[in-house]
Amino acid sequence: MTATQIAIIIVLGVVALIIMAMIGQSVENNRAKKRQRIIAIKDQVRHIHTNLQQTPEGYVPTPLRNALLQLLIARLHELKSLDTKDPLPDSLLGELRAELEESKQQSAGDQPAPILYSEKQAVLIKRQLSHLSQLVKSLYEQRLFNHQQAQHYIQHLKLLSRQISLDIAWLTAQQYDQRGNWKAAKTALAQCLSGYQQLSKYCNMDERIRAITQRLEQLKAVQEKVILEQKEQLEDQLKRIADEENKWRIKQDYED
Repeated sequence: MTATQIAIIIVLGVVALIIMAMIGQSVENNRAKKRQRIIAIKDQVRHIHTNLQQTPEGYVPTPLRNALLQLLIARLHELKSLDTKDPLPDSLLGELRAELEESKQQSAGDQPAPILYSEKQAVLIKRQLSHLSQLVKSLYEQRLFNHQQAQHYIQHLKLLSRQISLDIAWLTAQQYDQRGNWKAAKTALAQCLSGYQQLSKYCNMDERIRAITQRLEQLKAVQEKVILEQKEQLEDQLKRIADEENKWRIKQDYED
């Protein structure tokens, strides 16, 4: 074997080693990317699922809930294809499919969120709605929602937040009412009524508007009754004064 042949064999061996190293590095890179993708999917699934679980029923708009559930199901299928041994997809897929089916059967219309009876609860829900808005923005930035979708969802969440603010104001008005501060209660209720009437252009506020209108009418009747009683008391006082004056005049005339 000549020196040239030996040199060629050596070169080919080096090239083979380089190719094998490159293949090994490529395989390792693909494994690393796969691991990173699995971690990213799990993080996203947990984040979305936690937001849905922590938001009380009635405060996630139906179209947004459906979109998030569909995204979760798609991500879990992808996770299952990447790691067949991971138990997460199998444990969640059935639950999410059932939730999605139930959600699709619900009306996507203007059903109002439940009326709140606790200011503490209202504050917590408003904070959760803020988290949902941030989630929508993040999914839009990842191009998982288009601009129109994201804008629609965020607008709906803003309406819900405004509704909660009005519910808190209504609670304050009820506190005035319970303490007998009818003037403050009437003013606060009128402001709530105006706010709910504005929201009624976008969602069903009938129950709230009906309840406040009824209470305002009751307060008006109470106020009119109080005014009438005060008027009668004043008339009685004036009559007594007039009677006393007449008695005094009669006495004076008799003495004269």
